[in-house]
Amino acid sequence: SRVCQEEVCELGVDRDTCCNQACVVGLPCPIYFIPKANVSELSCEGPCDLAEDLRTCCDAAESCANFTCPAHYVLKPRPSEVFCIDVACDPTADIDSCCDQEC
Repeated sequence: SRVCQEEVCELGVDRDTCCNQACVVGLPCPIYFIPKANVSELSCEGPCDLAEDLRTCCDAAESCANFTCPAHYVLKPRPSEVFCIDVACDPTADIDSCCDQEC
């Protein structure tokens, strides 16, 4: 439970203790993570801290492990360590992310 420093809460003193910060639109999610589609409607637990609120404000990009490459393309090596450009792989947009062209 959160407790203010004094008997009466004061915004300037107790803001970080008593208030949740909204997830920041444009939050710099780390590589292979994408801001959640509804990020503007979400709140961190207290002030936003990417280390603690990563899963609150960001979604992991899908790996290429289950991606199906089109004809004349093959999956890149170690596809479970290669990621699509969004939360779900797109069969057209992620060809370059997940596949190499056959020689």
